[in-house]
Amino acid sequence: STWARDLLFVLSWEHKRKMATLVVVACEREAFGLLPPEAALDERVRLPAMHERGVGLYRCCCEGRCCGCSVLVAGVLACNAASSLAAVLCACPGAFARVVNFGAAGAIDPAMFGRTCLVSQSSQYGVGDNVHWVHPLSLADVPPAVEDLPRVHCTTGNRYSTVEERASPFFPAGAQVEDMELYALACVCRSVGVELHAVKYVTNFAPGVVGHSSASSRDEMRRNILAFRGVAHNHLLRLLDHWA
Repeated sequence: STWARDLLFVLSWEHKRKMATLVVVACEREAFGLLPPEAALDERVRLPAMHERGVGLYRCCCEGRCCGCSVLVAGVLACNAASSLAAVLCACPGAFARVVNFGAAGAIDPAMFGRTCLVSQSSQYGVGDNVHWVHPLSLADVPPAVEDLPRVHCTTGNRYSTVEERASPFFPAGAQVEDMELYALACVCRSVGVELHAVKYVTNFAPGVVGHSSASSRDEMRRNILAFRGVAHNHLLRLLDHWA
């Protein structure tokens, strides 16, 4: 009957809402405020050693909140992020209702610099014929808790995009920011049926963006991460509180 279907829908939605959230960051620097200094690794998952310190799965404290989430420090670059996320989801089947990628991004649209944004679409660049091999993927709908944040199209590559690449007909149309992990995470989540959200704070410019002839330096990026991360972290906590 209709009422029975509606009840089952409400119960299944409520169960999913109360399942854990997995926050994925690339490195320890991006996990600041999510993990206490004494955070212990989850022994269910052993990830291979990488150049980044602290790679692994942790229980989140979120400044004393009880939001029921875990944090995966997955490693920089798409290959590391995808393998780490797949390992966690395989080791903990059914444990996570959703994945939230949190971290820094570079500005293709200069208007995004310094802002915190939600990603609505993810794509990949740097593979030549993007049209046939890497289709853009849509991320999960935006919860009301953060619907005031701008929505952006984030494209992923293993390095900065170049002026020549962005002029190519194969570069993802409408991309506003770029990172090095999100599209791989989106592919893993799509494969296993886990919803994906992404909160990005924009800390640097891609080379050749108007007014910026070269890529932002590493020192400049580190300073900007420290400057912009706090505001982005507060938006992330609003999102996590929505599911708590």
